[in-house]
Amino acid sequence: MFLAFRRYYHTSRERTAHGFPSQNDAVTQLPYLLATVISKLISQCRAATTDAGFRLVRLAERVLPVRVLSLVLWPAAALWALIEAKRHRNAMAAWSQFPPAWQPRRGMFFLRQTLGFSHAQFVFLWPDQLPRARWIKRCRLQGNFDLEEFRTSQRPIVFISMHFGPFELLAYWLRAHGIPVTALVGRPISANFARLIALSAPVHVPGAVTLTDMRRLREAVGRKGRVLIFADVDRGKQIEVPFEGHTFRMATGPIRLAAVTGAELIPCFIVETVPWEFVIHFGSPVPQRYLGRTLDVKAAATHLLEEGLPVLNRYRAQSRHRFLSCIMPERKEGVSLEPDGVKGQIRR
Repeated sequence: MFLAFRRYYHTSRERTAHGFPSQNDAVTQLPYLLATVISKLISQCRAATTDAGFRLVRLAERVLPVRVLSLVLWPAAALWALIEAKRHRNAMAAWSQFPPAWQPRRGMFFLRQTLGFSHAQFVFLWPDQLPRARWIKRCRLQGNFDLEEFRTSQRPIVFISMHFGPFELLAYWLRAHGIPVTALVGRPISANFARLIALSAPVHVPGAVTLTDMRRLREAVGRKGRVLIFADVDRGKQIEVPFEGHTFRMATGPIRLAAVTGAELIPCFIVETVPWEFVIHFGSPVPQRYLGRTLDVKAAATHLLEEGLPVLNRYRAQSRHRFLSCIMPERKEGVSLEPDGVKGQIRR
């Protein structure tokens, strides 16, 4: 509060010195000053509360058994679901975008989108603890994969996924399993997010890069690294592929990145089978004939979606709003949304 008053005092003197009308009229300026002070106090209290809650939950994780911790955090998950009610309304509105034969029960979908995901995301708060025995056993790896190759292969790897299941945890679980992955995120990295990234091992590999820092992403891939990119986004060049009697729109950027850098392109998806029990499913890599000199984007995109279809179909209630927004009524003819009009065949 003292700093706010001092700033107000110096601003008033500067405006008066430059010939502006004096702002010392208490009647007109006091409400403005009080509003500024109150706003700053609220921001500081909110930051202090967030930090205290973060430390308290991490302390509880260290002293409580996992099952007890899960039970204790359900009320907090319900409260968080109420706070995020507006975002959940968007997810419920997207329920109508399910293909008719693919729709889950509405009640199950609602509980998963609100309470279920709010509870699952508490795991997000202790990424440094995930490699420990009591946590790593709660995330199984399935599908066509060689864990040792993912960890040590000299060839770069692009993991491609969708906004499906508790996708926010995918990069952290991959890193917990010893796969030094860097995630591409669409939003600026906040201070809280940066703090969580710093806790995630290994520290010598950047945990995330933003869209505005594509140079670092290309460098990570070029250094035989591993990157994680989500394809169901509405930025960049797009392509439509068949999906359960509908069409599915996805970005072609990850496919192009793998083709340009010579990286292996592998689909992977995360789901929560029961509270705090996760499975990461790896699909078969995209055949290199689709990523050769003449890039067959449509064939590569179709392969990626088909590899994930068994998981997407079984856990359809875990479809997120972003994923559902990419499902559209089927067109009579396959259409690629490439700006240059190329349908599937993209020459580098």
